[in-house]
Amino acid sequence: MDIYILQFLNLFLLNFMNLISPGPETALMLHNSSYYSRKIGLYTGLGIVTSSLIHKTYIVF
Repeated sequence: MDIYILQFLNLFLLNFMNLISPGPETALMLHNSSYYSRKIGLYTGLGIVTSSLIHKTYIVF
């Protein structure tokens, strides 16, 4: 059981580092927020988080 907790913590740490590091997603979200509106920026962020969740899910399973 301890090995699963260790694997989960490793995956959590990698995902957390991926989400807080600036990259193309951040630039896209800032562009959409400033050019269009805050609502479009939030939708862009929701899409980024959803795609990250989908990718992480099919990697685990």
